[in-house]
Amino acid sequence: MTFWLAWRYMTSGKQLFNMSSFFVVGGMALGVACLVVAMSIFSGFETTLFQSIIDFTGHADIRFRGSQLSQEKEREFLNSLEALPGEIAGVTPYVEFPAAVAHKGHIAGVLLAGFEPGTVNDVLGFSRRLIDGEFDLTPGKTVIGRGLARKFSLEVGDKFRVIYPRHDTLKARQGFRSTIKTFQVAGIAQLGVHDYDSRFIIANIQSIRKLVREPRAIGGWRVKLKEEPMTAPFIGEFRTQYEYPYRIRSWRSENRTLVEAVQLEKPVIFFVLLIMVIAAGFNVCCHLFVGVMKRFTDISILKAMGAKRWQILAGFSLQGVVLGGVGAICGLALGVIFAHVFAWAQVNWELMPSEVYQLHLEKVELRVGDVFWIVITTLVISILSTLAPAWRGAKLKPVEGLRYE
Repeated sequence: MTFWLAWRYMTSGKQLFNMSSFFVVGGMALGVACLVVAMSIFSGFETTLFQSIIDFTGHADIRFRGSQLSQEKEREFLNSLEALPGEIAGVTPYVEFPAAVAHKGHIAGVLLAGFEPGTVNDVLGFSRRLIDGEFDLTPGKTVIGRGLARKFSLEVGDKFRVIYPRHDTLKARQGFRSTIKTFQVAGIAQLGVHDYDSRFIIANIQSIRKLVREPRAIGGWRVKLKEEPMTAPFIGEFRTQYEYPYRIRSWRSENRTLVEAVQLEKPVIFFVLLIMVIAAGFNVCCHLFVGVMKRFTDISILKAMGAKRWQILAGFSLQGVVLGGVGAICGLALGVIFAHVFAWAQVNWELMPSEVYQLHLEKVELRVGDVFWIVITTLVISILSTLAPAWRGAKLKPVEGLRYE
């Protein structure tokens, strides 16, 4: 009887959904669609950000506080890393020095990042982020970010000058002196994070050492593990075995503020947009209240014939759940379509410019967990929306509905 009652009142005799039901389902669908699009964009933002950081820094960054390290000591240190927890996929040394780029009358500060060509691709994801040219780190060639290329109007094959201030030449009588070296653009990469794209110049580690005139300069080592969850045990064991002059940080701790902000903002956005679904829940509530008021006589007759209160309550509640469920399904489908349209527009028109959001959004991502919580919260809101009108109909006394018949 409960299912028959819900079906009978929902179909209104002949039509599955009347005009009032259509607007109720439409409002719920729009609220769910907004949630789906927002969660898809934010999940894509999160994935792009984290993957961009890992591609640039690896899973762990080991820094050496000294400036020089002998080959024997470096080889001994790298061999000892293999005994730590977690299977190491690759280790590459690096150096970083502040410098300036001068090209066509423009000058800007940059960071020179030198890597070893033979090991850098085992650890970092520069090569797969190329959008033009090739990943060539032979001496004298560099890979630059898209932002830096735009700033100086550089293309593959162009040459530019790098100016490095030498500390040993800052003498009072001689004034400021610097070392200048010409590099050639071998490739342009989309590094994801705007700061990486607009500041870093990736070059051969020997070329950077030659520029700064420190043949054994070492900044540290970037480490990539075969499984990202093993990063914490690897770092914990490293800290128990190594002290100064070595220091290790994970990619998460290196970007802790940014990671925490992203993880905090997602649930906030979810609950803010959930207000639209709650508003749609009020539509369900109003729709059922009207239905109860119109069917006072029917409810009174049913109760006079022996219908239980819980059957009336369940009948109207089931009607609201069906409306909410149909709205959730339609909203999911609509949200997926809108998300793909946004992804296409982002690729063609860059709706979220990296200069503003500090990240080049590469894709939208709809996760199973997000879909689960969207559907569950929508159904819960639909159920709660039905309680008041369903209870109003269930507690109706037969004599009240038949008084004026």
